[in-house]
Amino acid sequence: MPAGTKAVVLNVTSVNTTPAGYLTVYPHGLGSAPVASGLSWSAGETTAANLVVVELGPTGDITIYDSAGSANVVVDVTGWYG
Repeated sequence: MPAGTKAVVLNVTSVNTTPAGYLTVYPHGLGSAPVASGLSWSAGETTAANLVVVELGPTGDITIYDSAGSANVVVDVTGWYG
């Protein structure tokens, strides 16, 4: 990503999830996870995907919070905002 990037556009995919749950994607370093879902899945669902736009934290990072169980997470950067 270019220097000065403020936010990213991501395709976030959960794979091999355990119980129903959700992911929250938010700027790293800003405390606890907000009460918002970037991606949700049902029990037994093997793959779920969603487009997420997230501001970068002060260090240029993001945090991904998993609400329950476990999931493999694939993140593709599809764009950014300067």
